[in-house]
Amino acid sequence: MKAKLILAFSLLILRFSVLFSQSITGYLLLSDGTPAEYATITLHQAPDSARVAGAYADENGYFSFGNLIPGRYFLRAAVLGEGQTDFEAFDYFSGTLQLGTLRMNASATTLGEVTITARKAFIEVQADKTVLNVENSPNSAGLSALELLRRAPGVTVDNNDNVSIKGKNGVRVFIDGREVRLDARSLAAQLKNMQAAEIATIDIVSNPSARYDAAGSAGIIHIHLRRNKTSGTNGNLGFELIQGITPKAGLNTQLNHRHGALSAFAAYSNHYGRWHNTQHFDREQSGLTFLQEAGSHSQSRWN
Repeated sequence: MKAKLILAFSLLILRFSVLFSQSITGYLLLSDGTPAEYATITLHQAPDSARVAGAYADENGYFSFGNLIPGRYFLRAAVLGEGQTDFEAFDYFSGTLQLGTLRMNASATTLGEVTITARKAFIEVQADKTVLNVENSPNSAGLSALELLRRAPGVTVDNNDNVSIKGKNGVRVFIDGREVRLDARSLAAQLKNMQAAEIATIDIVSNPSARYDAAGSAGIIHIHLRRNKTSGTNGNLGFELIQGITPKAGLNTQLNHRHGALSAFAAYSNHYGRWHNTQHFDREQSGLTFLQEAGSHSQSRWN
């Protein structure tokens, strides 16, 4: 009996060691051959482009993905100012797969003659946060706040516009020191309506300090707007229709008023419809195929 227990325990340890040794690693370079510091890298299934995992490169361009199952995958890398590169698909079987050094494609955008003046770097990595210096940056022209976050290092925006930092959901968003207390869909709508021309900087805090409560442990995004001394009232109104399994609709509006040193801001959003989310997983291991299906739905009504 004792020998059987020892054998079972040994097999369990072996199984866990094999599981945690399953990884994909590599180094990512920019088109000019320098390390792609803090680039956002995502791992996708080759057949349907479904996102499997996300990571970001360190200061040397190194990245890794762990706890993987055998399959055919491809990597997608994005760096603000460099664009996005999809790398050739590959097969992963087991153990640690080292992809070596990967280089991003050069951006197809060609600039004419420009005059360079002293400016802050677009991305600043500080001790406690990463700062995007959006103001006066040509890389951010014409983008919305959500599109800026989609290109920010360590930040991932999924197909449903949910924002996460280093794979952690429940990120808190602040605008000029005030927390935006909206549900995920309303927050995404507000960020889509906020243009880069309105933003000075964006702080990304992946490990919030003690001055934030426990609810912000997943990460903090703090958007600092440009100082606008122009008095007056402005706003926007948005309406969307979505057709999926069932039809859905959304309404959002923002109103800003400034008079001298006094400024006021108001926002309203609402959604109606039934949201469905279904996931199918086919896992193959040691000759066995495991089928798993998970589904959820939520209902929203006009308030």
